[in-house]
Amino acid sequence: MATTPLSSIRYIQIFTEKVKALERRKTDKVDARSIAEMLVTDKTLKPYTGTSYHSEELKSLTRYRFELVKEQAKLKTSVSRLVNILFPELESLVPTLHMNSVYRLLQELPGAYFIASSNLTHLKALLADASKGHYGREKDHRNQRDCKNLLSDHYAC
Repeated sequence: MATTPLSSIRYIQIFTEKVKALERRKTDKVDARSIAEMLVTDKTLKPYTGTSYHSEELKSLTRYRFELVKEQAKLKTSVSRLVNILFPELESLVPTLHMNSVYRLLQELPGAYFIASSNLTHLKALLADASKGHYGREKDHRNQRDCKNLLSDHYAC
């Protein structure tokens, strides 16, 4: 166990007395004078060196992440707008357009006609793989049936 040097104890006592003195006669002028006296008399005090490299790096990374999030939001808006133009019925079939399974579905089957006319086994495998098992056979049947119903007026599936 490390022992505390006697000079440190003396410094703590003097500092405590100065703080108590400040409490009794608290004004800006007295505060400034007391701080100046402590700086002049105590040579062990070190100046503030600013922020560390890690803090600056963290700030930089945080700003970069914020920019990426803003860019991602713009891109999601663009995707939503394009999907609503090309395949407006899709939004009613899925909880949100911005899911990996929906992106994968649109990548392989880029339209309602392609989904409605696709093989159910292929659709099931595609959605099960992209959603990591969240989509099952029942959802595949329902999605394909919904696509066929929506497109029955426009296309022969």
